[in-house]
This record gives sequence, C-alpha cells and structure tokens, in this order.
Amino acid sequence: MYPAGELLLADGSLAGLLDQETHFGTAAPELVDRYGPRVLAAAGVLDGFAVVNDTDVMIDPDDCDHDLDREDEWLEAVLDLLPEVDVPPVAREFSAVRDLEYVADWPSALALLSRPPLRAVLNPLRLLAAGEVVEVPSYTAWWLSTHPVLGGRRPTQLRLPNADPLLFGLYGDAPAVVDEAALSMIGVRTTLTDLLASHGGPDELLELLGDPSIEVDRAQLRALWVALAGVDPVRVAPPRAVRAVLDGEIVVADVEDGHLLSAGSESGAAAGEPVVVEAPDLL
Repeated sequence: MYPAGELLLADGSLAGLLDQETHFGTAAPELVDRYGPRVLAAAGVLDGFAVVNDTDVMIDPDDCDHDLDREDEWLEAVLDLLPEVDVPPVAREFSAVRDLEYVADWPSALALLSRPPLRAVLNPLRLLAAGEVVEVPSYTAWWLSTHPVLGGRRPTQLRLPNADPLLFGLYGDAPAVVDEAALSMIGVRTTLTDLLASHGGPDELLELLGDPSIEVDRAQLRALWVALAGVDPVRVAPPRAVRAVLDGEIVVADVEDGHLLSAGSESGAAAGEPVVVEAPDLL
C-alpha cells in the first residue's frame, strides 16, 4: 500500500523524470480509469513535482524541518550568510520542491522547474532578520546548485557565457538547457561580486587559484586579489596553495613553501624561490 503522496500518475510529467529504482509506486490503471487523473491528483497522487508550502518559518535547525533532502545543510548555508542575531530569522512564506534527490532526467526536470508555476520556488527566499528584509537562496535553488544537474556538473562549477570576464578560465561554460535567468538562480556563476557574497564563495575562489591546471593572467589575478582582500577574514579559511611569482612568472606554490614579500620591503627572495606577493600593485 502506498500513500497518495508516493504514487505517480503513469502519464504525468514526473513519472518519466525519476530513477526507476525509487520507492514511488504507480497508480493502478483501473484507478485512473475509474476516477480520472484530475481527481487522483487532487487526492495527492503525483502528476508533477510536489511543493511543500509553509508560513512563518523560523530559520533555525530546531524549528525548520520539512523532511526535505539535506535541509539542515541548506539552513547552515543560509545562516552563514546572515549576521548573528538573538532571534532566528523568519520566512513569512516558504515553498520548496521535494523529491529532487530521485530525479534521473535532469534536462527535462530543469525545463519543468524553470517554467511557471514551479519557477517561483527558484526565486530568493525573503527573510525578516533583525528587523530587516534580506534575500537568501531558496531551498530548491540551493539544492540544485550543489548537485551535478547540468551535464554532470554542479551549477556552481559553471558560468554564463556573458559572465564577468574575471571568472573566465576559472569556470566552464554552462549548457543552455534553460534560460540564463534560471541558470543564474540555480547557482551558475555570473559576477565576482556574487561569487564572493555566496556561502563558501571566497574559499572556492582561493581553491581555484590554487589549482595548477587553471590559468589566469596578471591583470586578472591582481583584480581577484583586490576583491578577496575586501572579504571579511572570518569568512575565509587559509588556503593550502596560492598563486606565487617564480622568476617573474606566476605559478602555484604550497603555502608552506612560499616566501612572503610585503609592500615596501627591501628584502628579496632566494633565487628560484617562490614569492607570494602581498600587495596587488606589485603584480
């Protein structure tokens, strides 16, 4: 026996998107013939994605629990973006698509999610925090951003074709499976500013800069360092590797091997030893 919420209409838009090994059942043909798909859908049988709706939701691990996949991780990501407050932020209206973890056909699923009425769940979630209204990634947009839904890659690993030039070389091109606005909502990179403001964005950029397979030029590197210097230090973890200068060339050096050259210092580094440039103007 299946509850209605775990039954699929065989001809519904959701049935063809899910992994065949999921726990969902399919409504018996005789039920469909007897009552019709509209009546069964009204009773809770799934035709398309199910949406969880709630009101006055406290963004707190002890209070926000809608039995959504990785909901606790989403809460952690949201709270990381907000200043510490004595009273948990509140979402006056909360909507989220459930069962995303069972999707197998992502191109078709994204096409469905990017069209009304489901597109609304990709919009930022509005919170009341410390008397101010702030916007954070919705659960659905965040979940999509952290899973390989775009050609086997996470949206946050990709950028829009017309994205900030400073992101070129750091991120691959996002496939045009949905419109660019929808791609942006699910985490595809657009600007350096948005990247650094996102949860884990500064650490992600430092990790990319420490990847020897990624090439950046001096002007690009200077601009990236200047932007990183403006990030609150509490949001940045020390990297394991950094871009350095070796014999006049930009290289990647282990942080324990790099030699720091501060602005205005008259001391140099030993021949052939990597130099980490502290002042961007020296690049």
